Amino acid sequence: MNIFYNFIITLKRYTISAVLNILGLTLAFAAFTVLTIQFGFEHGYDSYNRNANRTYRLTLADKSDISNQTACFSQQIIDKLSASSPHIVASTMYDDISWNKEQSVKITRPNGAVETFVVNFSQVYESFIDIADIKIIEGDPNALKNPWNMIIPESMAKVMFPNESAVGKTFTWENSCTIGAVYKDIPANSEFKNMFYYTRNSDFKFKPYQYNFLFIITLNSPDNLDEVIAAMNQSLDEYYKDGGTENVFQVEATNLRDLYYTVGVRNDFSDKGNKTKTNLMLAIAILIIIVATINYINFASSMVPLKIKMMNIQRIMGAGLWRLRLSILLESVIITFISFLVAILLVSCLSTSSFADIWVADISIRTNLGSIAYTACIALSVGFMAGLHPAFYMTSFTPVLVLKGSFAMSGQGKAFRSILIGLQYVISSILIISALFVNLQNEFVGKYDFGYIKEQIAIVKIARNMYDKHEVLSSELKSNNEIEDVAYSSSKLGNREYYQNWGMTVNDETWDFNIMPVSYNFLDVMDISVAEGRNFRAEDEHSSEGFMIFNSISPKEDRSPLKLDEENGDNEFKIIGFIDNSVHLQTLYVTENPFTFYYDKKYNDAVKLDYVYIKIKKGVDKYRAVENIKMSINKIDPTYPVQVEFLDAQLNELYKKDQRVGSLTTIASFLAIFISLIGVFGLVLFDTQYRRKEIGVRRVLGATVEEILTLFNKKFIIIALVCFAIAVPIAVYAVQSWLSSFQYRIPIYWWVFGLSLFIILAITVLTVTVRSWKAANENPVEAVKRQQ
Repeated sequence: MNIFYNFIITLKRYTISAVLNILGLTLAFAAFTVLTIQFGFEHGYDSYNRNANRTYRLTLADKSDISNQTACFSQQIIDKLSASSPHIVASTMYDDISWNKEQSVKITRPNGAVETFVVNFSQVYESFIDIADIKIIEGDPNALKNPWNMIIPESMAKVMFPNESAVGKTFTWENSCTIGAVYKDIPANSEFKNMFYYTRNSDFKFKPYQYNFLFIITLNSPDNLDEVIAAMNQSLDEYYKDGGTENVFQVEATNLRDLYYTVGVRNDFSDKGNKTKTNLMLAIAILIIIVATINYINFASSMVPLKIKMMNIQRIMGAGLWRLRLSILLESVIITFISFLVAILLVSCLSTSSFADIWVADISIRTNLGSIAYTACIALSVGFMAGLHPAFYMTSFTPVLVLKGSFAMSGQGKAFRSILIGLQYVISSILIISALFVNLQNEFVGKYDFGYIKEQIAIVKIARNMYDKHEVLSSELKSNNEIEDVAYSSSKLGNREYYQNWGMTVNDETWDFNIMPVSYNFLDVMDISVAEGRNFRAEDEHSSEGFMIFNSISPKEDRSPLKLDEENGDNEFKIIGFIDNSVHLQTLYVTENPFTFYYDKKYNDAVKLDYVYIKIKKGVDKYRAVENIKMSINKIDPTYPVQVEFLDAQLNELYKKDQRVGSLTTIASFLAIFISLIGVFGLVLFDTQYRRKEIGVRRVLGATVEEILTLFNKKFIIIALVCFAIAVPIAVYAVQSWLSSFQYRIPIYWWVFGLSLFIILAITVLTVTVRSWKAANENPVEAVKRQQ
């Protein structure tokens, strides 16, 4: 018996409905595959690392307020604590990527040509290779035992030395450096990045007050963590006691696999995600599959009246009961599996298109076979569930009884299909409401007034040694007609929750605050006004002290202890002004923290302000301005690869994850609506098919076309209203959970619910009307004569 025989009959008779259902399954499986790939990427940070379950990043927490933590340690404390317990099998200091990010290195080729590359560096100890589970693919596995002997990622080795081995080659950075080994690229979803890792001479030590390093350890067993932390805290007390001070810190530990979702730690610039948003992607994927499953089950169940007599005729002709049931199940499973195969082909095409750019994860098929296999299992399960009810229901009656009766409009069948449609409406309503709120929040973020200009500001990261010629560079840049002014800073403004962190003593209390060293004209270039006190001045460069301009928020939301023109003891810096709180200097995910702009020419010359802020005049051609910026910088260093970005673009990039969630929710909403309407479409199709005689009788008795259309629409409008009422509280909870990740967010607009309901009802009425229009306008005499 041909498994597809019954389906072919259905396809011929109800082509549009059948094709739409298969299309709905295909789109659902494609969406589910992509979303679960992204979920697995974010939820699987450092899963590649075999040591991850026993590897920890340590922090220093204030004993009086354990929530006040910093990720930075001094080298001396790291060395002291590393020796505190025999359960620590490996430990390392680790430069965060923000410290030596985008540094320029020069390679002199055999022909004398000099090339410059921009790379990221991190100073570590030699045990870092074991801690990060680094795979050396070429060179000396013990390369880090030799100072300034670099291990570099395979991808960068191919860029710098495309036609030869990188091992043994040299380049110039702070010193002459040698490439000792090449390692296999670390996956993108890892706290460790593909950087140039190196060690210094063993006798070199940073100053005890330089808290510049992350501290990472690997234990012999995670069961010993509490004992290790206790030993470390005892050792920390001894360290401060030997230094003649009281220890105010205690050590806290976070497992490597948990760092991606750990927030609120100062001086932590690693990748950060939001578990609620990550789980939201999985929830959307599941909801889409549920909608598609319900829809296909509804479709398969709606086929029962058409197939039931045919199946029982086959029973009378001698077909076995279980053979018939198996054929129905296999038909359903094969159809869903074909939809899955088409979905995978669609994902494969999308992975090579611009659609792939909105994802952090690689969505190509070859790198995600696990997710593909999982989706395949889902597809088979959907097919099995969709075929289970028809298989047993159609064969549960006495064949002779079936041939004499009509099962087209049984109360049980109608109720079952209505419940399934209702579930689809609930899910669609939740997704539509969520999509509207997510996009409204993203629009709010995009238009948020940070209190400084961003559209006219171009930012360029320069090599640190180029800052020594910053006056010449500024003059060269401002010689272009498109450039209005130039300033410098130590980092990008507005794209971090935390910057450099300093402390000061005010009324015998230590205050921590974020600090950004800048050039004296930085606030003028950014159009940031000083609300109280004064701005930095050019003549301040001759002072022996540094100058600070704070925002108006202190740790206790009261800046009264901070006085204008007040010096801070031995630190030799003075508070000269305050900016208004309307200037937002951090991300919108956090409440504005204590922050100061700092100007000290001697300090700036020492640390090198390597971010150039270039203010472009209004109305000029930005493309031409960018080209002139590149030419001006290359006059200082002809080999430097200049990358120009605009401040508004980099701020938008910061919130790209939320924009992606907005796009996903919107796409999912339309997909859920589309699939749900396929269900409505199919249900109306069968209602009109089996109620043609009733419609004809109503028309003969005087019913108008409008009354017939109202009859069909009334049922679905009631279902939509009831389901929307159920969906609203669920959607409100989901939206509030997502918005809670923003400290600055939109309120719950009640008009959004009205708009959502209007969208659902409008699309429903349109779909039902279009589908039932033909039946309502059919010749009533012919309809009455027609046999069902």
